[in-house]
Amino acid sequence: MKNKSSISWRTILAFGWPVLLALGIFAYIQTEGKGSAGQRLYALHCTNCHGEQGAGLRGLYPPLAGADYLLEGGAEIACLIRYGYQDSLLVNGKWYSQAMPGNKLLQDQEITALVNYIRNEWGNEAETIPFQEIKSALDSCKPESKN
Repeated sequence: MKNKSSISWRTILAFGWPVLLALGIFAYIQTEGKGSAGQRLYALHCTNCHGEQGAGLRGLYPPLAGADYLLEGGAEIACLIRYGYQDSLLVNGKWYSQAMPGNKLLQDQEITALVNYIRNEWGNEAETIPFQEIKSALDSCKPESKN
């Protein structure tokens, strides 16, 4: 006579696979489902001005989607992200003069992820810039300290 309180492996497999599938989907949503680090950083720090699709904002803030400036520029874009920009900027034949605030709290790795994300999103296709090149650009564009 079989013990009625024991659960067979068949029972576990028959009823347990939906639970395992749900856990797998949950894990995916918690990591990959939220996008790359660059995508998350962009959503947090850049969408208010440049928009979710990188289209810019009504002539005030330049587009990032298809922006010649991003595709022609390289690691120096990291300096704009860290220290901002107060001058006029020519993007796709149009001048933009709205100041861009910098974000000095972003780590070098985060800026690398962000630069590579915006240079390769919304149809943009540019070479990935290695971390060491971004770090070197950030080191060279540091504002001089005033004593």
